[in-house]
Amino acid sequence: MIDVSELIKDSDFAENYMIHRKKGVWENGRFHLTEEQTIPYIGVIQPASEKELEQLDIGDRQKFVMKFLSAYPNEIFVTQQYEQEEYFSDTIEYLGHFYKVIKVKNWLHSGGYCRAFAVEVENDGDN
Repeated sequence: MIDVSELIKDSDFAENYMIHRKKGVWENGRFHLTEEQTIPYIGVIQPASEKELEQLDIGDRQKFVMKFLSAYPNEIFVTQQYEQEEYFSDTIEYLGHFYKVIKVKNWLHSGGYCRAFAVEVENDGDN
């Protein structure tokens, strides 16, 4: 398998962006924040292609969707599906715009990177 992680970090292709990560606990269906971090990342950023948009839920296709690639050990998270897991979807800040992660594909063992799709959201000061 080809390791593309070096290409994702290459300054000819990669750009800087910030990850706003929330960690907490789920109680009675509500998320209670216990920790918040802002982490600098570098990776390839592109608008999602038409073919990639077809893989997303119909409602998300109506929004502006960006694709963020990051090389491990940097990882991007989407809201965990089980209450015992503690991460809420990452918010990505890029060029003054904010994007909420809606889907992540992990290629840790076959390429050394992850690909995340994120929709543009309004900055309400609670990222």
